[in-house]
Amino acid sequence: MFPSDIKPQENHCPKIAVVLSSGGIKPLAAIPLFEFLDEAQIPIDLLVGCSGGSVMSALRGSGYDKEKMLELIGKVARRGLFSPINFCAVLGMSGLPFGKFNTQTGLIRPQKLKQALYEMFGDRRIEDLSPKTLLQATDIQRLSKN
Repeated sequence: MFPSDIKPQENHCPKIAVVLSSGGIKPLAAIPLFEFLDEAQIPIDLLVGCSGGSVMSALRGSGYDKEKMLELIGKVARRGLFSPINFCAVLGMSGLPFGKFNTQTGLIRPQKLKQALYEMFGDRRIEDLSPKTLLQATDIQRLSKN
């Protein structure tokens, strides 16, 4: 094989995936990351999120800018999503035998969470988000990942 026989590869840009985790308010750190990527004109090819990271991934995939994300999160934060602390639930989450964690003793009020998510996303479907967005969730009743 001669050097003249080697065809130059097309100039492919790397694929960029943003993976956001859970952890209280930590997923909000994605907002300045999104700003940086936008300013640097670095396109995102895939969004992946878990828990609060799922919400941030879905907000970005819905096309919301920084101001709209902060507005929506501010509304949600004032809705009283969290129940009074149930220490048995906290102990149960850590796997201690005398703790009890289930859908009745959880830390988040499910109906308020559903309402807040509806306010943020309406009838939007995950298939409609751009870029492609993958969200991880755990079915607390079956204790399985979906």
